[in-house]
Amino acid sequence: MEGSTNPEYDLSEIIKRINEITDTEEYSMEFFPGAKDDEIALFERENNVSLPEFVKEWLRFSDGCYLFNIIQLYGVAHRPYIEIKPEAVTGGYICIGALCFGDAVCCIENSPKIIRYGESLDEYADFKEFLEYIIELGATDE
Repeated sequence: MEGSTNPEYDLSEIIKRINEITDTEEYSMEFFPGAKDDEIALFERENNVSLPEFVKEWLRFSDGCYLFNIIQLYGVAHRPYIEIKPEAVTGGYICIGALCFGDAVCCIENSPKIIRYGESLDEYADFKEFLEYIIELGATDE
């Protein structure tokens, strides 16, 4: 994937799968244009935060999106914006999106993990694992 600098955070395969799913027109998805590196850097500077590499890679692909009417992922140049230390979430998390049933989708600086913050905390090893969960949920829920 263009812009990817670290193979550990290469999301190209999962993005390819999502694109294949969206080509079927069976599923409701909307992707905003990707953010530019200078937009990501400006967001980080203005918010005094360093976004994890996987978040930056996703933002380069899509600076905000809706997947399967299940999740909205936030952006840095398109609203709604990624929330730094959101009020509804304790623990220093960065909120990068929300599920339709109210759970916040969060990450932490310098960590590959995704945390689904709701009535309970559900942890995913990385963004790929979380997106696999969303694809499975979306493909069976439509």
